[in-house]
Amino acid sequence: MGMLNQAKGIRDDLWAMIFDAEQLTKMKPPADEPASKAFNVLAAGGGGNPGAFGYGVGHIKREHGYVDELIKRLEDALHLTHSSDENAATDMNKTGSSNGGGFKRS
Repeated sequence: MGMLNQAKGIRDDLWAMIFDAEQLTKMKPPADEPASKAFNVLAAGGGGNPGAFGYGVGHIKREHGYVDELIKRLEDALHLTHSSDENAATDMNKTGSSNGGGFKRS
């Protein structure tokens, strides 16, 4: 379960990063002059352009979605493995009790 717990930690970290990255998209230019405004549009977005920080938010959201799906699949796989192991143990117990308690050698 180590890999599953590690993936859950990464998912939590990415979730927190989304909020922080979204704050960057709300950045305002430091001065009311053309160079600052132009840089701000490139970095934080504006006029229909998501800007570098906006693209970053999108990437983090996609990473979060990927890790979330990975966790779901790991949980499904671990559950199936656990169920399969339980079924095998039950089958072995049934087999053992039906033929006198074990395998017979010929």
